[in-house]
Amino acid sequence: MNEGFKNEGFGKDIPPCRTHVIAWFIQMGLTEKTALEFYNHYDKCGWSNRANKTIKNWKMTAWHWIWNKI
Repeated sequence: MNEGFKNEGFGKDIPPCRTHVIAWFIQMGLTEKTALEFYNHYDKCGWSNRANKTIKNWKMTAWHWIWNKI
């Protein structure tokens, strides 16, 4: 019925769309600059964590990243 419909923007999309990351950060009351710092950091790391494992949910990673930045 919904052929061609792609459900995007959820935390499990790795790598996430940069636009989705920016929108999520703004919705959380943060700035585009902060969103881009997060995005660029993890994009450079290949969307892997410190244990070199692929991130499974970028939104959870973003929560931890924000918490550690405060």
